[in-house]
Amino acid sequence: MALDVERFELLCRLALAEEQIQDLLTGLGALSMEAELGDGQTIDVSAFEIAPSLTVVKLRRFSSAVVDGERYGSHEVVLS
Repeated sequence: MALDVERFELLCRLALAEEQIQDLLTGLGALSMEAELGDGQTIDVSAFEIAPSLTVVKLRRFSSAVVDGERYGSHEVVLS
């Protein structure tokens, strides 16, 4: 694993319905399997069709830690 790669969880406190947040996090999770996501990255989520006004989000590092040499963290999904 590269030194700058971090396993992470997503946190979302946007003013959306629970189902919309679940759909957003599911879409971002699927995207993370195809592309490397990280702190400060902006992501076009318009294809997820969560809400008409929600087209771009940004990931912001919320917390991070190193455990047994592995980097772990959480990123908050915020409006871009």
